[in-house]
Amino acid sequence: MTEIVTQSQDAVGVIPSPTVSLDIATPEPASIADVIPTVESSPPVEAVKTDEITSEVKTDEVKKESTLLGDQPEAKTESKEETKEPAQADEKEQEGSKSDEPATLPTYDEFQAPEGFTLDEALIGDFSKTLGEFERTTNADHAEVQKFGQSLIDRHVAEVKTSIDRYTTSLMDAFEQQKSDWRQSFENDPEIGGNRKDTTVNAALEFIRTHGGNEEQRKEIHQIMDQTGIGNHPAMIRLLAQAARSSSFMEGKPLPATMPVPTVKNKIEKRYGVS
Repeated sequence: MTEIVTQSQDAVGVIPSPTVSLDIATPEPASIADVIPTVESSPPVEAVKTDEITSEVKTDEVKKESTLLGDQPEAKTESKEETKEPAQADEKEQEGSKSDEPATLPTYDEFQAPEGFTLDEALIGDFSKTLGEFERTTNADHAEVQKFGQSLIDRHVAEVKTSIDRYTTSLMDAFEQQKSDWRQSFENDPEIGGNRKDTTVNAALEFIRTHGGNEEQRKEIHQIMDQTGIGNHPAMIRLLAQAARSSSFMEGKPLPATMPVPTVKNKIEKRYGVS
């Protein structure tokens, strides 16, 4: 008959005396000590406070969690330092292997400009240098870089032409607007415009016909009036109209012949015909 004793631990951690005893019919082993230690052979357990047990358990858990990746950042730092030194050594070797003389840049065929445009040689030289540095840095195909440079020039010229056309159109619009404003000012002028505008214009044209020189010279004057727009300016029209009405600018006219004054002859002149 073997007596098996179970132990229970209370809340404060003190092992009380055996509380349960069971009778089990089992064959008796060679030695009771080989099956289970007796109560007397167990070491004495001292009373331990609950907070101290909790503290020890927490401390063990913190230690276990802190060791999972605790050394990993330091390993990364050492890895960076180890890989950094060979990289620096490679850079020094590359710098030492470089020649003091710069490599010759590739040259390109003459770039073509559209009709009516001329490429500046100095600017094209700088552009070719930039293309050469690009080709050497990127190891691009030389023929492709040539095509790429020509396409950039074509695009640049097209943009310049568009800008010039747009600017020219704006100037022409402004010029036409100015001529229209001058004409409107002349027609609204109370002295030479309004109901008298036709008379004023005819007087100005008459002055050009009489004092403008020959036909070619008069034609040149009219072209200047149209090209500059000054033919609509009130000040110019007033000047020519007043000059046409001025007596100092009028052409001379032939005076009519004067009749001779009759003289009375005396008797002697009549008798002897003495004049």
